[in-house]
Amino acid sequence: MTLDGGTTAESPVVDVTSLKTPPAKQWIVTSSVTSVNTINPIRRIVEGMTAVPNPDKQMIHLSLGDPTVFGNYPPPHEAIEGIVDAVQSGKSNGYAPSNGYKEAREAVAEMITVETSPVTADDICLACGCSDALNLAITVLANPGDNILMPRPGFSIYKTFCGSLGVESRHYDCLPSRSWEVDIEHMTSLIDDKTRAIIVVNPSNPCGSNFSREHILDIIKVADQLKVPIIADEIYADMVFSGKSFHSVASLSENVPVLQCGGIAKKFLVPGWRCGWVAVHDRHDIFGSDVSDHDVI
Repeated sequence: MTLDGGTTAESPVVDVTSLKTPPAKQWIVTSSVTSVNTINPIRRIVEGMTAVPNPDKQMIHLSLGDPTVFGNYPPPHEAIEGIVDAVQSGKSNGYAPSNGYKEAREAVAEMITVETSPVTADDICLACGCSDALNLAITVLANPGDNILMPRPGFSIYKTFCGSLGVESRHYDCLPSRSWEVDIEHMTSLIDDKTRAIIVVNPSNPCGSNFSREHILDIIKVADQLKVPIIADEIYADMVFSGKSFHSVASLSENVPVLQCGGIAKKFLVPGWRCGWVAVHDRHDIFGSDVSDHDVI
C-alpha cells in the first residue's frame, strides 16, 4: 500500500544465503568501549544507596550539592525574571550559534573579566553546564594515550571524561595539613611528555579550600616551566568566606594558557539550568586556532 492508497508490487525477498557473512543465529548487541569506560562514581554510589535515616534524629539534607531539592535556597528573582523575559520575547527559540548567543557570551565576558585577564565574547564558548565545559576542555586537548593531571581528593567527573576518551588520569595529592593545598613536588613528578593539561579546581570541590595568590603562582610556575596548559575548574568562583579573596588562575598567569571553566549553577543556585562556559585565556596565542576556535571547543 502506498501513501496515496495505491498498491505496489511485493517487496523482493533477500536471499541471505548469498551474503558473504552468514546471518547470525541470535542477537548479539554489545555496548561500546566508550560506554563501558564512562563511569560516574558519584551517581553509582548515590543511586545504589539503601540507608534508612535514624527516625530519632533530624536529618541534615546535603542534597548532593543541589540546593533546590528541599527548597533550601531559591534562585534570585533577577535570574527568574531574566529567563521569563527571554522566553516571552520569542527571540531565543531558534538554533543558537555553536558557541552561544553573542549577548550571553558578552555577559559572561563582562562578569569574569579582571584587569589582568580581560576577555571578550570571542573568547567565550557556552556549554551545557560547567561539567560539559570541562568535557570540552579535556576533549580539545587530549588524545587517547595522553594523560591529564587532576587533584586527589577531587571531583570524580574529571576521571569519567578522561576514561571515556582513553586518556589516563593522574592524581596529584592535596595536603590536609596545609588546608588541602597542592603537593607541588608530587604534581611535578607526574608530568611527562604525554601530559596535556593540569586540572586545578579552586575553590575546591570537595575540600572547600581556597588557594592563596602565592600558592596559585607556585602551580603556574610549574606549568610554565614544563609547558603544560591549565584547565581551571572555577565553578565556585568568588564563593569564599568573609575576609578572604578568590584569585582566578588566569588572572595570575602571564604565560601559561588557561581554559577557565565556570557556570551559573552554584552562584545563582540553578544547577538544573545547565549553563556553563569555557573562557580561553591565551596571551601569547599558544593554543592557536586548533584549540581556541569555538567550532573546535
